Amino acid sequence: MHDQKKEKRVLIPEEQEAAAREHERVGALYKSVLASHKAHEYNANTLASTEALLLVVPEAYTAYSCRRLALEAVAASQPCAGATVTDTETSGVTEDAAAAALATHRQKWLVQELQLNSKVLLLNYKNYCAFSHRHWIFGQLVDLAALEMQQAAGCATGTAEDGTAPGTYELLRSLLRKEREQCEQLLKLDERNFHAWNYRRWVLEQERRATRLVATHAPSLLAPADDTRQPSASADPPFAFFSAEEAAELEYTAHKIKNNFSNYSAWHHRSLALQSAVARWQRQQAQAGAVGTGGEAVEHEQAGRAALLAQLQEDVDFLKQAVYCDPNDQSAWFYAPFVFQLLRSQCLHEDEEAVSLEHSFMNAVVELVAEVDRMGAEDECYLPYYFLLDQLVALPAASLERHITAAFAGAVPGSKSFIAFIWCVPATTLIAYRATRATLISRTYAPPLPPPLSPFSSFDWHAFFSGL
Repeated sequence: MHDQKKEKRVLIPEEQEAAAREHERVGALYKSVLASHKAHEYNANTLASTEALLLVVPEAYTAYSCRRLALEAVAASQPCAGATVTDTETSGVTEDAAAAALATHRQKWLVQELQLNSKVLLLNYKNYCAFSHRHWIFGQLVDLAALEMQQAAGCATGTAEDGTAPGTYELLRSLLRKEREQCEQLLKLDERNFHAWNYRRWVLEQERRATRLVATHAPSLLAPADDTRQPSASADPPFAFFSAEEAAELEYTAHKIKNNFSNYSAWHHRSLALQSAVARWQRQQAQAGAVGTGGEAVEHEQAGRAALLAQLQEDVDFLKQAVYCDPNDQSAWFYAPFVFQLLRSQCLHEDEEAVSLEHSFMNAVVELVAEVDRMGAEDECYLPYYFLLDQLVALPAASLERHITAAFAGAVPGSKSFIAFIWCVPATTLIAYRATRATLISRTYAPPLPPPLSPFSSFDWHAFFSGL
């Protein structure tokens, strides 16, 4: 836990002696590993010493590097030791058998290494070195699966004919599925554990990598799955703005956010799924524009914007609930500017639904500010003020002029609306804040907060919002 003082327990003499012996043993292991690494001696003894060291000191990052080199050296030498002269003089069938034996051997020690790494992570699951080593293990499995597929594609009898994937690929898919399930189990216990979120995101990328591997070397393995999803080959597939994986991730993050609005990692992962869908849709639009324009392309664009707008409507509903549940929690305020930046960039400015969606949240925040003002808690709840001011000065000049014109045309300062908020903002305040924001803020999608010693630290927020 953070901000928790660690108290050292006084050891009795027997415990002190045992600790001294353990320190001496660990020191000897360290010296052995460093000596092997310095002398470039990588063998079975190196594997034994690094394993013993990592089970005691999981953060010994040099041991991971030394162990990887030792694993490669031992794996390369053992098959050669078992080879004979007869093996090298046999036909291609025997060579295939030897290659299969080599793949099985590498597969075996990679699984054993994965099991050891799991033991190390149980000692400290926030160990960056151990997770990096785990990435390397799966990278080796991916390379081995790719090699097997290449060999099978070059043979007369391979994956294309018998319809089965190589053993390493099946093992890889099974292990990745298990990794994702374990991450989700951990997130049930600790839903804000960003280590688990990051690793789960990496596992999803490896699953996509494995799918691309099959599509490249054994596309016939993907055909049955496609046939089950599509009722007929002649029928056009329905338009889907989000892929199956993106839709699943949006559903998963929605579940996590409903359980706890203050889940920064869930909001962030949700933004990545939206960005992935938008990027793919933009590429499709660019390709359609390069080929030519037509009614089908226009319908595709309209369907994409409608799907995105519907999804952003759900996100805005989440944001409203989050800011009303806890206005001082920053997670929703970090995510809100991303939603509206996406809304303004992808949906047409003339789209009444998009404008109405944006104004609905702005008006909800203004209502929240008015409620805070009535309660006299503006000193304790400042994030809504910063968000509204930041969104206001971020408006383009033409858009800001339209809002101000509309305010003078028919808005009443006492009405609880976003127009009323614009009504009571002095022009000098907008200019000053815009200049300060441009020099101090490198904006991503998080709402900038003025530093403690900024010119706004003594700003009279009560007077600023007195017209609401």
